Amino acid sequence: MPDLLWLTDIHLDFLDTDGRRRFFRRIGESCADGVVVTGDIGEADTVEGHLAELAEAAAHLSEALPGALARYSRLLVLTHVPPFREACRYAGRIADGDHLPHFSSQVVGEVLEAHLRANPSRFATVLCGHTHGGGKAEVLPNLTVFTGAADYGRPRIQKVLHLS
Repeated sequence: MPDLLWLTDIHLDFLDTDGRRRFFRRIGESCADGVVVTGDIGEADTVEGHLAELAEAAAHLSEALPGALARYSRLLVLTHVPPFREACRYAGRIADGDHLPHFSSQVVGEVLEAHLRANPSRFATVLCGHTHGGGKAEVLPNLTVFTGAADYGRPRIQKVLHLS
């Protein structure tokens, strides 16, 4: 079965050319079959319009989930931002209400939760980034969210995923 590397919030703009080459070499040396990236690759000049994009992504997810849950017993869902408050970690704490709108997508969380509650024999693992604080949130018995940890200028491989 294939192995995937999970990377998140790698912020390549904080590395010089040699630093990026070293990081890419580490990825190549891992012998993984593929790479998945969540979180930021670089800095955006503005976040304007992202909320509309998140709503669009949630609508697509809502349309795609029923078919995926009917076909597969286990799903791997990749998102940029955490879909639940419990997964929004920074400096060892869960984000407070003032910061939560900037760190999560409640609408994506609502879609996931509704579909997984309706399908208790199916399981979903969500991989996300954005907040830079690593952690794990068991949202439902069949819905787990892993948030990748990140430090500016120090990209890392979060985990090797062994798919079966």
